[in-house]
Amino acid sequence: MGSYGDSLLYLLLPLWLLLQLWLHAGRSLCRWVCASLRGSGGLPFPAGLTTSMGSYSMLSSSWSAKRRAAALAAGSSADASSSDRLFLWLSEMLLWFRARPVLALAAFMSLLLVGSVLLPFAILNVGFTASSSSAGPGGPGGGPAALALTSSRGGPDAFRAHLQQVLGNAMPPRRELPPEIAQLAQHGAEYAAGHQHEEGLQQPQAADDSDAPAAATDATVPDNTQVERQAAVVDAFKHAYGAYERHCFGKDEYHPLSQRCGDWVGAGLTIIDALSTMLLMGEPLAGEVQRAREWIASSQRFDHPAGISFFETTIRVLGGLLAAHDLTGGQGEDAVYLRQARALADKLMPAFNTPTGLPAAQINLRTGATGWYGWTGGAALLAEIATCQMEFAALSARTGDARYGAAAQKTIDLLDSLHAPHGLYPIYINPTTGSFAPSKVTLGAMGDSAYEYFFKMWLLTGRRSAQLQRMYRESMNGVLDVLLRRTRDDLGGHAYLADLLDPPARGAHGESNRMEHKMDHLVCFVAGMLALGVEEGIVPRGSDEASRHMSAARDLMRTCFDSYSRSPSGLGPEVMVFSAAGMGAGEPFYKLRPEMVESLFIMWRVTKEPQYREWAWQAFQAMERHTRVPGGGHAELRDVRSAAPGAQGRADKMESFWLAETLKYLYLIFSDESKLPLGRGRQGQEQQPGEFFVFNTEAHPIKSWNDQGRK
Repeated sequence: MGSYGDSLLYLLLPLWLLLQLWLHAGRSLCRWVCASLRGSGGLPFPAGLTTSMGSYSMLSSSWSAKRRAAALAAGSSADASSSDRLFLWLSEMLLWFRARPVLALAAFMSLLLVGSVLLPFAILNVGFTASSSSAGPGGPGGGPAALALTSSRGGPDAFRAHLQQVLGNAMPPRRELPPEIAQLAQHGAEYAAGHQHEEGLQQPQAADDSDAPAAATDATVPDNTQVERQAAVVDAFKHAYGAYERHCFGKDEYHPLSQRCGDWVGAGLTIIDALSTMLLMGEPLAGEVQRAREWIASSQRFDHPAGISFFETTIRVLGGLLAAHDLTGGQGEDAVYLRQARALADKLMPAFNTPTGLPAAQINLRTGATGWYGWTGGAALLAEIATCQMEFAALSARTGDARYGAAAQKTIDLLDSLHAPHGLYPIYINPTTGSFAPSKVTLGAMGDSAYEYFFKMWLLTGRRSAQLQRMYRESMNGVLDVLLRRTRDDLGGHAYLADLLDPPARGAHGESNRMEHKMDHLVCFVAGMLALGVEEGIVPRGSDEASRHMSAARDLMRTCFDSYSRSPSGLGPEVMVFSAAGMGAGEPFYKLRPEMVESLFIMWRVTKEPQYREWAWQAFQAMERHTRVPGGGHAELRDVRSAAPGAQGRADKMESFWLAETLKYLYLIFSDESKLPLGRGRQGQEQQPGEFFVFNTEAHPIKSWNDQGRK
């Protein structure tokens, strides 16, 4: 239908709009007269016209909004098709008249009078053209009407040329769109992207876990648009990192509102966390990479005088140094990355000197002293003890020193021996006895990345570990059996992963509640993990189990995106709550977290469905709109429920994972797969270990390898 459909749409919709105006004009006139007699002092915009304009906009968006938006956003009438220019011209006219209701009524009454005379002739002319076109090139119907609608006279191309000629003088050329029209064009693209499921434009397909090739790439958004989006993400990165480099270079953190610096690891945390993102972004960040490497070689020390987090130091600093080594090849000046990684790991190794081999929560890098958190009652946290295996195993593989990987593996062996029901592990573990302590089961804070590393360690080490594959499958099937819940269909039917409480909580009336119906923003990583697990074959491809995992991935992805798109600010809360009233914000602040865009990136790579790119772009625009600080950096939001939080709605904090994770995933989702291969090949040939990367939980890409010795 293509071009003919567009041409016919733009011809018939104004006629339909004219009929709507004719039907409602009398009612609008009566309302105006009555309002004037009552002395209201104003003329309401005709209700019928408002309805017609909304319907015209919605129908146009549903028809080909992305194509028109791309043409309109080009900022030049020369870049748009004639039908696009007609849409632009009509939109400008409607907006102009809406601001001038008295003139609008007079103009449209005149238009109605002329239209009532010309409409019958237009209908007859269209009918004549359609019938005469069957006569072929030599038959009748060679007039202008035939030029517009029949393929025998040039079809849509001739119509566009004719329309260009007719509108050429009526539309002055402009290089920039007025804000109202630019917003309308953007709305059209967002509408088509964000509401495809509801309107049936692109129903999500049932999970296909076969070896069939990927779905076709998005042909509606030109490649240059993705390049422009990448450039916007790079600009955001430079805005944030540039402020850190100006004010706090060498310190751990930058506080963007006060322009103060923070130091809690003493290892240039933001430099290391940002480094792998800068290396992926390439030439635009070449100068920053060089300065970072020089600082690491000359100034980085691991001798902070106070206790630091073993977990955070491992995933951010050790993981960041290993990723820099893998991305650069580690030769020449770049050899510094592996050298520093090993120096840091040697300082961290005393953390494993516990009765059970579980790594201590805190360690003093200067003295080697270790300790546990008081607020956990001295218990170890599941996420912290089971989220160091990738980094220490990778260091062993690169140095040939097995001590590092062997120390981290003890945690996996201990967890496996506990035989957790349904593969669901409580978040507290006694570091002396190695047994579970009473605590909840959650895929959110303090539990999340343990399950992530079951899968990623299996993938990183060559898909060989039967132990890790079994533990992952048991856990994920347990998650879907026990924790997966949904709101009522009339409230959105949102899928979420509740928390399982032990001991049960007591309700207001004394009832026992085993489930806490909330989901952390952190849990949004699960959608991408489930999809990538299906793609990489950790569950049998083509099986009912794989279909179930993929279906859950899609449903959780939709919930996480809706937490953004349905929020007044366009950003999701730290915690979502679910009740008889549907989904709401439990903890409404936004901490620049990456999990939602992380899963969008993976869902895009796995399915090639364009909606995930559009959702990512929509989220990024909200991030820029609300978190960007004019003086440099990006700040957290206090309340996502405010549509215009402004400067007072920001908190003086910019976590380094904004640079390490959030902006990295946003940059990569607008890239093709060659930028950073993640596993199974898309052209029928599977990539082997050593040819693809696996992200650690801080989004540092570590190159895979074959580990022949895995269990």
